[in-house]
Amino acid sequence: MKKFTVAMMLLVVFSFGFAKVKTLTLDTKSSHIMTGYLVDKMCGQKMTKLDEAKATEKAMKHSKDCALEDMCKDDGYGLVSNGKFIKFDEKGDKLALAYFDQSKKDKDFLVDVSGSMDGDVMKVESINDVQEKAEKSEMKGEHTMGGYLLDVACGTKMSKLDEDKAMEKAKGHTKDCATQDACKASGYGLMMKGKLVKFDEHGNKLASEYFDKTKKEKDFWVDVRGTMDGDVIKVESIKDVKANVKKAVKKTEAD
Repeated sequence: MKKFTVAMMLLVVFSFGFAKVKTLTLDTKSSHIMTGYLVDKMCGQKMTKLDEAKATEKAMKHSKDCALEDMCKDDGYGLVSNGKFIKFDEKGDKLALAYFDQSKKDKDFLVDVSGSMDGDVMKVESINDVQEKAEKSEMKGEHTMGGYLLDVACGTKMSKLDEDKAMEKAKGHTKDCATQDACKASGYGLMMKGKLVKFDEHGNKLASEYFDKTKKEKDFWVDVRGTMDGDVIKVESIKDVKANVKKAVKKTEAD
């Protein structure tokens, strides 16, 4: 039910984000947030020669591979919003490139960009993925998170893969590996949606106790109760999730 709630929330956020695109104004020099699709200048300017709906559709489907081609990268980046292309300043180009480098998505780069207009160029302060912002908002407060328990050393490597491969690797990660001295010293965390979220010191202690007690050799899907403190989970409890419960969760997601 928790994941179903997240999915519904994301739907609302995306709808809201699109509405913000529709009401964008460019006549202010004060710092504000613009929402739109992040693309390279070369492609963005071509898109905005179309009508607004087609421009938005093209921007939504624009791929990461294209945005990172040498010619596109050299031309800089910007935002397709309200059928218009808004060019970034030099700092914005660097932030956009860093965003694409770390993103695991292949398309649909809907972002919130904080900054101010300087003529026809946006002086960018920050770029935030709308989906990630929604997920972080949902994670505020005490709640239960489900995912694969593993050590930080291995989890960090896995999280560089795409989501499906990362989750598959996490599922097959063994107790023997997680309890090796080097892995144990790196601390523990939770693999969720292909991303590793680290535990606090108390969480590391509870994870170590979990591995000491469990008779399983792999597939450590657990429920972690706690709160987010920045990028770290302040863990209150770790509970093993039985196979039939996991199936029920996946069925709910599918429905």
